[in-house]
Amino acid sequence: MKIIFIILLTFFSSILYAEDINFAENTEIDLGLNSESNLVPKVNLPIYWNSNIYSALGINVFHTSETSDIDGTPGSRQLYEATETVYNFTPIGYRQTFSAANVYLGLVYTYRDAESSEFGYMNMPTSLGGELVALENNIDYNLHSISAEFAIEYKDDFMLINLSGRISPWQYLDLSQDTVAKPIVQTNADMNTTTSMTELSYNIAGSAAFKLHRFIGVRINASYNFMPIEYDLDMLDYDGTFHFSKGNVSEEETLLSYGLQLFIPTLNIAGLSPSIGYEERKYDVNNKTTMGDISEEDKSSYTEHIVSLGLVYNW
Repeated sequence: MKIIFIILLTFFSSILYAEDINFAENTEIDLGLNSESNLVPKVNLPIYWNSNIYSALGINVFHTSETSDIDGTPGSRQLYEATETVYNFTPIGYRQTFSAANVYLGLVYTYRDAESSEFGYMNMPTSLGGELVALENNIDYNLHSISAEFAIEYKDDFMLINLSGRISPWQYLDLSQDTVAKPIVQTNADMNTTTSMTELSYNIAGSAAFKLHRFIGVRINASYNFMPIEYDLDMLDYDGTFHFSKGNVSEEETLLSYGLQLFIPTLNIAGLSPSIGYEERKYDVNNKTTMGDISEEDKSSYTEHIVSLGLVYNW
């Protein structure tokens, strides 16, 4: 998170001395707070080297948490928390202007830094010893991908509309695991694995902003992201005694987000206007776990509610 605060500090410092600076199209900065009072900032900073060539840096933070029973295990409880920071870097992009419309083409490198933790307990059935088992499962992964991006933008004095899409045919995953199941397994599961995947992931997004009055502006945005990943994990197994065995997880993650922002068009600070907004993010995860000849499927959903203060591009 330190790099995020450094970027935000640099950003706000530049605004304070921005007499001759105008921030470009698609600039956005939001300091969001979710329903668990976690800070989830979102930043997009494009740099235009000339009228056609640009670069961009984007940072987005996601956080989910849920408390629930462990499926099929009476007298159990678990807490799940996950934090993901997504860095998008466009080393080079091309913009072409056609009257009131802009078309963008870019090559994007994405780095996802994800951490998830599960803490809980369960009572084993009498047939398996009847012990109270303490569970802890920590998984960290870094995901690298290259994608092609396309966007089209239309603007006039009253409105600004943007539609974009991003598609990636390749991903590289670096994963580490630390899992504890005491006292039934004395040795922790400690796995490090890497995977190269050619599954197709994609993102579709759109936004529409309107200046209704010199003091009232409205921006509506929505996006859909689909990401399949596959990796190996050590999982709890039983064949007379409990132990960890290697299994495979095939996962499909979808994220649907939509939000509303209000901004003040007449307050123009170097091409940006102050805004207040609300966003809802819905995560759906489908897992297929395979260990030996046994396969199981599991579905889970999480919803994150975010209130934000920020700055949006004022055209």
